[in-house]
Amino acid sequence: MANYNPEDYELITTMWYTLTDDNGDRNRNYVYLQGRDPEDAISSQSVRSLSTGPNNPLGAWAPLGDEFSIYYNANYIEVNGLNSSITKPYRKWSNLISVPNGQVSAEGFIYDKPYDSEKYGSCKSFTLNVSSASGIFENAKIMHITIDNDGSVFGRKYGRRVEVFKLKPRQTEETPPDFSGIWEWKAYLYGNLNGKQIPLDNPLEIISLYEIKQNGKFIESTPFTNFPDPVPERSPQPGVLEPTYNENLQFMGWKLIVADSTFDNGSWNAFATIMENNVVMECRGTYKESGFQEGNPLQSPLVGYATAKRIFPDLNFITDL
Repeated sequence: MANYNPEDYELITTMWYTLTDDNGDRNRNYVYLQGRDPEDAISSQSVRSLSTGPNNPLGAWAPLGDEFSIYYNANYIEVNGLNSSITKPYRKWSNLISVPNGQVSAEGFIYDKPYDSEKYGSCKSFTLNVSSASGIFENAKIMHITIDNDGSVFGRKYGRRVEVFKLKPRQTEETPPDFSGIWEWKAYLYGNLNGKQIPLDNPLEIISLYEIKQNGKFIESTPFTNFPDPVPERSPQPGVLEPTYNENLQFMGWKLIVADSTFDNGSWNAFATIMENNVVMECRGTYKESGFQEGNPLQSPLVGYATAKRIFPDLNFITDL
């Protein structure tokens, strides 16, 4: 079976099915192909309907019918060759899922004992490599299946969850990510905000809208909303995208640095958290002012953190600044 790091993948969709109906009877159409050499060789093939999930408001574990099917094929090979260098039993899985807006096929193998779903524990999972995908499943890479035979995980005996993933977009050193568009920022501030002390146990929450224009590595961030007192109003803030590297000088991604446009003299540092085709959809960052400066009441120790979502992308915002 495939090994994968969840941090590298992005979920496309989640699907569900069960091995039995509400009466506990098997709910499949199937065929077993009996071998001739060896005589006990078996290839198992079956097809059944996908179902609604355990928390579906229209009803849990309801079969979806012909248009939502999952085909399953399993082949098991014993260790029976005198001259084989393969010394463990081998089992191969193949799955084909078909829904109205796409199809996905996946397969994998494991060295294991003969498959017996009745003897699986309360929960077991395995990961298959996607071999072909279309429609909604385009760019899918892996299929992760979680088994719940005793009902302790999903609330239904013999319930199955199928998750299909694609690789997260990777930033490249040659092309900075696209931040242009309308953004909603939710920030929390702590410290001394222009003479007003914000306590540690009650950070100041600020929700604001920004328009970001971008030209290559340069950005311009313009606030749309009026800030609450004592946060000063801001003119457009300049920013730059900086490549980052680890201790071995390997590229790690881009950091957005936005300079302040008031006497606060602080800066935001932000990193993309969700991207689609090199377009940043969500990011998070931190804010730090330079510190106390005698004679400048706006220059005082203040820090903050924020999350942001791109709520209205518009290619017209990519302009020459």
